Amino acid sequence: MLRIGNEFISYTGSTQVGNEVQVTGLARGQWSSTAAAVPAGATVVRDIMNGYGGAVGGLGILQDIANRLGTAWNGTGIMSNSFDGVESASDSGWGSYGMATLINGTIRTRRPRTATSPRPAG
Repeated sequence: MLRIGNEFISYTGSTQVGNEVQVTGLARGQWSSTAAAVPAGATVVRDIMNGYGGAVGGLGILQDIANRLGTAWNGTGIMSNSFDGVESASDSGWGSYGMATLINGTIRTRRPRTATSPRPAG
């Protein structure tokens, strides 16, 4: 998966030609992004994919996901959650630290709840 600005672009093949990489089979506007004009010389980032078809994020992304999961926990009536698939957090290059960051960050963010806790309003 390639990213230019806020747009994600999938591709089916790539070939290195000198100092450049040529890609083929482009599909623009992936992951609900919007295809946009790209200025000459724009930076292209290659996002590494995990086994679930999502991008492998760095430590900052793992922390952001943990905060979002904790916020979802706090704002809903969810009584339990599973971290199935958490092994993909180790693909970030952070190994077990990446997995611990995701799980511990989520637990640290969410408020305690018991079976008798009232559901959030809304």
